Amino acid sequence: MNGAFFGVFAVAALVLAWLEPKAEGSKPSWHGLVATVVGIGVLICGAMSQGLTKDLPLEALIASVFAIALVYWRGNPQFAMIGAGALAAHSLMPATAQVAEVSVKLSDPIFISLAVVGWVGACLAWSGAASGGVIFSGSAALVVMANRWTPEGFGKIPNSAGSMLAIAILAAAVIVLLIQKGKAGAGSMLAGGLGAAIVAMAGLFIGQWGGDDMTLPVTIFAAVLASFVVCWMTVSERDTGRLVLGGLIWMGVATMAFAQDKSFGLAMACLAGLATFALFGKVTLSSVLGPVIGLLSYRTFRLVYPDITRAYDIAQHYGMVSSMIGVGIMILLLDRSFMGKNRSSMKGWFRFAITGVIGVTACLVGLMFFGTKGGVGLLVGLGLGAWVTGLIDESRGFGLIPLIGLTGVIGVSYGAISESFELARDEKMRVFLIASSVLVVLAAIAVFGLSERQAKVEAPVETA
Repeated sequence: MNGAFFGVFAVAALVLAWLEPKAEGSKPSWHGLVATVVGIGVLICGAMSQGLTKDLPLEALIASVFAIALVYWRGNPQFAMIGAGALAAHSLMPATAQVAEVSVKLSDPIFISLAVVGWVGACLAWSGAASGGVIFSGSAALVVMANRWTPEGFGKIPNSAGSMLAIAILAAAVIVLLIQKGKAGAGSMLAGGLGAAIVAMAGLFIGQWGGDDMTLPVTIFAAVLASFVVCWMTVSERDTGRLVLGGLIWMGVATMAFAQDKSFGLAMACLAGLATFALFGKVTLSSVLGPVIGLLSYRTFRLVYPDITRAYDIAQHYGMVSSMIGVGIMILLLDRSFMGKNRSSMKGWFRFAITGVIGVTACLVGLMFFGTKGGVGLLVGLGLGAWVTGLIDESRGFGLIPLIGLTGVIGVSYGAISESFELARDEKMRVFLIASSVLVVLAAIAVFGLSERQAKVEAPVETA
């Protein structure tokens, strides 16, 4: 069946590269191709020296050279790199077979795979195809991890849920390009929206294919919706506040995905989210997935080395998530573009109030959902966020004010919230979903309803 996947991904990548408009500009130099081949060779030889591969997987070299060849052919293709990434993921699948015993000296092959696709993505970006490099390395890594953590018995083909989702993404990409090439010339938001809807519907099919699994479709739909909201918020401008807000939205998606499907859910959600950004032509916004992919990497490390990491438990996971949320909240509270310039106006004070409610509510919900260790991580994240914002801009160097205030709120509320630590997971998820919906509505009001719009200056009418 791997041969069928190889054929589908290779053909899809070529078709998409042909359909995509060719990027203008100089072609990458031949140094990129040499660096790619040499780097991959070094990584794979290093893996062989540790006994991770029986034979040199030439498919990995072929798939990676194929990816950079697409860049030489079309300049900076993006949709085509989804197919190239999935192809590279399958070329590395023989190397990602689990080894019988993993020790400190014997690294798991999955990390060699991530190193290979990371190096190829870096070479693509350095060659002038930054967007293509992001999509290639991201899609390849996420397909590898989604396939690796596919639950046993899920679907008729073992360890292939990520590949099935990749096929649906490629089909959506073809439709998006055909619509954009049509006579009507549909915009990226309209065409991308249709493509995103196809990916969301594919989640339902994959869930049924996997054995009537209804949690995965919800996860994929939430991921697509989250990426769409981030793209929608940044149609006209890209600013720190909205990116931070998008990151917080994605942390909510990650919490739900992990609660329902563990690491498998995280990988599938990130793959669907990255695809949505690509379909909307907003690849640069995929940086909001960074914390979630970092969390998935931590979970991968935790699962691969259970004996070495036996001192770690779910509390560390909660602490990491809470720390990320704390940093995001602090950056959001101190961001000038999100708060607006005219803060003394009535709209400015409304934005101040809504942003404060968002910060307090997010802290309290995080404390309730993640417990004591999560509370510690939240406080550390708030402190780190106050420091980071001061490094970004001197005008934001007053983070101690919200840090002290939110610390007081968390401390005062701890006694009452601690009673909810023993709630069942379903009850916590219900509260979490309700609170998340309220936060999204408040954020939408702050971003759109109370945003500062520059008045249009009309030219004076000349009278006779």
